[in-house]
Amino acid sequence: MIPVLGLAVLFLLAPLALAAQPTSGSSREATRAEITALYERMLSLVRARDTAALKRLMVSDYMFTVSGSDVVLNRSERLAGIAADPDSIAMLFLDRCNINVFGTAAISACRVKERTVTSGRLLDRTIRTTITWVRGADRQWRTAATHASDVKPDQP
Repeated sequence: MIPVLGLAVLFLLAPLALAAQPTSGSSREATRAEITALYERMLSLVRARDTAALKRLMVSDYMFTVSGSDVVLNRSERLAGIAADPDSIAMLFLDRCNINVFGTAAISACRVKERTVTSGRLLDRTIRTTITWVRGADRQWRTAATHASDVKPDQP
């Protein structure tokens, strides 16, 4: 009876152990490419202020930490902020991105270039983002958390 119970427990726990394993080389590269493309799509949706499409790319309990403050926005608050932003986004693109993949989770550290028109003035800025990505049961990647901060002009 005990050996059968041991095999049953092993059978039930094996998927959990496999999910925690880092992704293999070629699979990891494919996942990095998939997440990079997804992030570029998200930036395009932000520029277009398509909050309905953005919502589908975020987990329901998504968090956004606001740089330089103690504020944490949930998904609804983040989307409302994007929709209400008075600035016109002339340009928003992914400059470079490093992504580490761990099974059904990934972390990206990226630089985004942005050009906005604020009160009739053209402003350029570089933003450093750290994003936690998760792959759901539907095998789709979504963002679970984002932290964004401005890069000072004298920093590479």
